[in-house]
Amino acid sequence: MRFDHGWDMPREWRGVQLPRRGGQPFPVPLADLGAPPRLAELLAASDLDAARLSDYHPVLLDEARSFAAGSEVSPRGAAAAALVVAEPVAERRVPVETIADAWLAGHGVVFAVRAVTEMAGMLYHPLRSGDALCRRPLRPAVTEGWHGHWKIEDLRQRWEDGTLWDTARVIRAHLAATDDATFTRAAAALRDYRGGVLPQRLVASFVLPDQDDWIEEDIEALPGWFKGFTRYSADVIPILPVFSATSAAQIQRHADAIAAIDAAEGRYDFDRSLVLVNRPGGDELIATLLDGLGTEAVPLLTENDVYRRQSRLQWMWHREMPFEALQRILNIPGDEAPRYVIRSTLGHRQGDFERLGLLARDPARTVRLLAEPDAPPMAAEVLGMYLLADPALGDLLPEAGRDRFRTGVGTHMSAALRRDEGDRKQLIAWLSSIDTDEAFGQLAAAAGGVLIRPAIVKLAARRPARALRVLAGLTPENTAAAELLRDHVLSRPELVAKTLPELPAEARARVEAIVAAHVPPGPVAPESALPEALRAAGKTKAIPSWLVVPTLPAVRLRGHDGAVLPEPAVRRLLGMLASATFAAPHPGLAEVRDACERADLTAFGWELFAQWARVEHPSGDKHALYALGFLGDDAAVPRLTETVLGWTDDAIARAKIGLDVLVALGTDTALVHLQRMARTAKAKGFRKLAAAKLDQIAQARGLSTAELGDRIAADLGLDADGRITLDYGPRRFTVSFDVKLNPLIADAEGRRRKSLPPVAAADDATLAEEARAAFAVLKKEARALATERLRALEEAMVTGRSWTPSQVRAFFTDHPAVRYPARALLWQVAGGPAFRVAEDGSFADVDDKTLVLDDERRVTLFHPAPAGPELALWAETFADYEIFQPFPQLGREVHRLAPEQAAASRLPLDTGRDGDLDMLHPLAARGWRFNADGGVERDWPGGFTTQITPSDVSVTAPAGATFGDLGVVAASETLRDAQRLTSRG
Repeated sequence: MRFDHGWDMPREWRGVQLPRRGGQPFPVPLADLGAPPRLAELLAASDLDAARLSDYHPVLLDEARSFAAGSEVSPRGAAAAALVVAEPVAERRVPVETIADAWLAGHGVVFAVRAVTEMAGMLYHPLRSGDALCRRPLRPAVTEGWHGHWKIEDLRQRWEDGTLWDTARVIRAHLAATDDATFTRAAAALRDYRGGVLPQRLVASFVLPDQDDWIEEDIEALPGWFKGFTRYSADVIPILPVFSATSAAQIQRHADAIAAIDAAEGRYDFDRSLVLVNRPGGDELIATLLDGLGTEAVPLLTENDVYRRQSRLQWMWHREMPFEALQRILNIPGDEAPRYVIRSTLGHRQGDFERLGLLARDPARTVRLLAEPDAPPMAAEVLGMYLLADPALGDLLPEAGRDRFRTGVGTHMSAALRRDEGDRKQLIAWLSSIDTDEAFGQLAAAAGGVLIRPAIVKLAARRPARALRVLAGLTPENTAAAELLRDHVLSRPELVAKTLPELPAEARARVEAIVAAHVPPGPVAPESALPEALRAAGKTKAIPSWLVVPTLPAVRLRGHDGAVLPEPAVRRLLGMLASATFAAPHPGLAEVRDACERADLTAFGWELFAQWARVEHPSGDKHALYALGFLGDDAAVPRLTETVLGWTDDAIARAKIGLDVLVALGTDTALVHLQRMARTAKAKGFRKLAAAKLDQIAQARGLSTAELGDRIAADLGLDADGRITLDYGPRRFTVSFDVKLNPLIADAEGRRRKSLPPVAAADDATLAEEARAAFAVLKKEARALATERLRALEEAMVTGRSWTPSQVRAFFTDHPAVRYPARALLWQVAGGPAFRVAEDGSFADVDDKTLVLDDERRVTLFHPAPAGPELALWAETFADYEIFQPFPQLGREVHRLAPEQAAASRLPLDTGRDGDLDMLHPLAARGWRFNADGGVERDWPGGFTTQITPSDVSVTAPAGATFGDLGVVAASETLRDAQRLTSRG
């Protein structure tokens, strides 16, 4: 019979399909006439009595021996002999083609179709029970190599499947090409097997693929017969009907049957595909289905997982077609293949869609499919880009939806550009590649979106006239586009003068308004007044396209009555910044800092940085960040700190440069914020880096890190009395602090308030809101300062740090903010009396007498461990004056060593949590550090080191030291921290 689908198979698959009589043309096969003697020679050389054949059914072996000897030539004997002498996988000695060609050339087509059908009956038997004909064991060598993890039975079955499959394919081709008389006799021979086991019937239907009633019977019998094959890897036999089917309905019934088999076996359906997918000629299924079904086969190949995997249109372990497979199915005529490609690539495989070139293959079909109502959402955006690039394509749109779709293109594109999706970057790049006003307009309409502004700036530099024309035509409500228009107009006055008359009236009015609103800075300083570095017009780096020089703040020269740098000098300054690094700063920058107002330079540097940030921080222009270090002052530090901390999540390289900027500024304020980063940054590595920068600065100044911390403590903007006034207009409030730097609020009459009041109707709204914002920042900064300074003061008390009396006043007791905790502590002259800070700021001893100290003396924070009777006197004095301390000092637990403890270097610790290092983490915040011995350690004056683990506390350095060798403070503090662990445990 001939199948007429009204179309010719694509050339790519002609001759690839498994042929059927009356189907698409195929190459006429010829049997190898040399195959029979080669097979006879192999059979004669084989030892059919070897012990390894003992598991074969005796009847099968007898028939194989008879065929080998030539005494009885039967189809079953031929099949048996071929299976016995063939070796599996890599050690196969008899090629499958030799077996099939030997049968065909030596005994004819009718004999061959019977032999391959007999082979199916031998191979497939439920559970390989005792009456199975073929039970040949697998050679051990097969279990080696990459497939060694497979079960032996699985390997054996896969080899047998392959032998049957390859032999049946060859015989099917010869049967389809034989003469009518032979074909009739072969069909009659195969019909005799229709009463046999299902595998024989399936092979008969495969070899003779024009019997619809056979195919229907086989598909119906599949699930029931294979229930006997528990975990049985029969890959080829169940899949054979698809190569003979003639309708989509048959294919669907077959797919349902395969699903039923897989469900019964409890396995994944992709296992069944391994034999065919891993063999050469995986396109056979595509070609054979197209031969039998025509274009009806396309949905089966694209939507049915079983057939997609079998035809190598899908990777074994994934559900998407690879790019090469998409290319292949596009050769199939009709809408189904390109429709599938559109729906399976748009959105997440847009690059593959573009590479496939559907528009170049068939513009009319592609435009029509993209415009279908049920096409993927991305189709509208892709079609929109096509229309932007080539408006003539709109004529190919379906008549009914042409106007609707043209109107909706802009809406689709704008929505796509505003989505936060992975394909947005690609969409921007695609629009950027379209050299039309319409494409640029789509980007400009969404100018406020992430990644879009840098693209617009680049395109505007490439096509400045187009940018002016399109940006000026947008509505002023688009604030991002309006800002881009302003920058474009101010950066290109020559272009504006030339193009302005060509613009529509409304667009021209917008441009003229921008020009009129821009007031050039003035008065401009003469060239002779400029610093020498800004007079030379040497070579400098080109100004990047994103930088709008006219919008940069004016920079005044000192002592020139407000005269500002002229634009050429500004451009020279920008060139100096572009070529400078912190390792090699431009020598002229120091001259500029000396000659210009520092506040103006700071504003200039910040605006330069802000413009760089608005175009997503292009990596080649990092000088915009360096500029803050070269030109800035303390005013830029808080904003820079917040920005850098925000970068530590996803822009760590940029954040590291931000640290260098703070180091370059070098002011105490910059160091305070650097210290804050070392303490509060989320990323541990970044905290360590900030701390290392602080250590470097301290060393450069000849200070310890702790000494640097004393000098850079923030004053919080408080006055000399430690207060700040918040102005609401008619009302004012004074803020002071308690010993832990919690804010205390009082009104003008001195009445204490729990919190800052809300803004009232009688208040100045602007002043009040500014005051409330300032108070919020003040609280935040005070909390950070308290955390750092209280920790530093307690550590100083424990380690015995000392200062001169003038340093104590400057860093602590007279400091606007630190005074609050410092005046609540007890201080002590080294080798002399203790003292407190009296209400008037003087130093007072235990008898409340003023203590005058020579600046040659050293002062420490009092520790109760070495104290005598005076401890009780001081405790009573602090209680009488109601002085509450910011951390335990006078009431601190003191641990005295018993004689046996003083003589020991290790003491047991009963925490009940041996090996639990998590319990040691609180000590890491109290000056201890983790070590390699499973504990924490810290150093003490005199070169001593102590260690705490969950099970003991010890003196580890110097060698032989005991607890008695430690100072009384070090011993007490070590045991105090250790005992705190036992109370927590």
